[in-house]
Amino acid sequence: MFSSVALVAVSVFCALAQDNTGIEQQKKKRDALERDIQILHKQLSDVTKRNTDALTAISLLQAQERLRKKVISDTEGKIKSYNRQITETTREIARQQAVLDTLEAHYDRLIAGAYKNRDVKKWYMYILSSENVSQAYRRFGYFKSLSGRIKANARQIEEVKASLNARKSELLSLRKAADKFKADKTSELRKLQADEALQKTLVKSLKKSSKSYRAALAAKKKEMSAIDRKIAQMLREASKGAGKKGGASQKKFDKALADRFEKSKGKLPWPVEGPVTEHFGPYRNTQLKLSLVNNGINIACEKGSAVKAVFDGVVSNVMLAPGYGQCILVQHGDYYTSYCKVKDAYVHQGDKVTAGQTIGEVATIMGKTQLYFLIYRKKYLNPEDWLSRQ
Repeated sequence: MFSSVALVAVSVFCALAQDNTGIEQQKKKRDALERDIQILHKQLSDVTKRNTDALTAISLLQAQERLRKKVISDTEGKIKSYNRQITETTREIARQQAVLDTLEAHYDRLIAGAYKNRDVKKWYMYILSSENVSQAYRRFGYFKSLSGRIKANARQIEEVKASLNARKSELLSLRKAADKFKADKTSELRKLQADEALQKTLVKSLKKSSKSYRAALAAKKKEMSAIDRKIAQMLREASKGAGKKGGASQKKFDKALADRFEKSKGKLPWPVEGPVTEHFGPYRNTQLKLSLVNNGINIACEKGSAVKAVFDGVVSNVMLAPGYGQCILVQHGDYYTSYCKVKDAYVHQGDKVTAGQTIGEVATIMGKTQLYFLIYRKKYLNPEDWLSRQ
């Protein structure tokens, strides 16, 4: 059987271990967000130094703001969690202190009583003056019980003190952790305010120069239209590839592969590690009155990042797209994944690829190292619905 000291120790250890696990998980999540913010910050610095693409700078700033707000939100949640634990631990300390005060008061009374009767001769005389053997046993039992109670009371006091000290140590750790997260939140808020100020400056400069704004907007729309046409061309050629020697596409597509791909929805690995700067679907900026439709997602990453296939398949096409580097189209039954803004493609038409296989390297174009990733089956699909949660 566990002693009460052991049970208290195990209870405190479990509480601390659980809290440490939560801290580790929070640290990993925060580290990932900080990594993504650093990726965006580097690209933002490169773009702003060039002073040629305010729209891209605004897009990067908005992505960075989203991540900073997530960091702040997660931090606020952790602070609330710590405050709850601090409140509960403070109450537990008060409760245990009250128990300790009661035990010590009782112990003092027992010791005082034992001190008054400390003369052993009196104890013996009290026992020997018993009227019969039964009474003598009872009187002996009383003295023995008194001694046992004093020892048991002393043990209880030590146990409660040990538990109380552990709780106080836990409370100190919780307060330190909470203070750290509060400082982090303050720091992130300052950075967020700086991002917002810079974005306002960029928007203001664009609005001031309507000619520059119109040129930037026209260039952005032209770029999007060009890549859309190129990918549409690749998809058309893929659908006509049946019967060609080495052709990857087939009219009677691999249904088993398509079924496996479909069952992997929400579980596909990311083609590169990094934050999404532009999401799928319509994109609007009310300040700039900008409206575009994105058929895929743009993922910012470190320079030299490897592009990895998200699923088993066959390379249907590799094509150069102006402003987007190389585009790799991979077929998975009647599903297609497209990887654009690739500097070096390591695969060729007809090659079989496996999930996680490196198929190229992300290109750095005008200071931006971003992969443009799409999923298609009869229509463009939102890649973030198919990729695993980061």
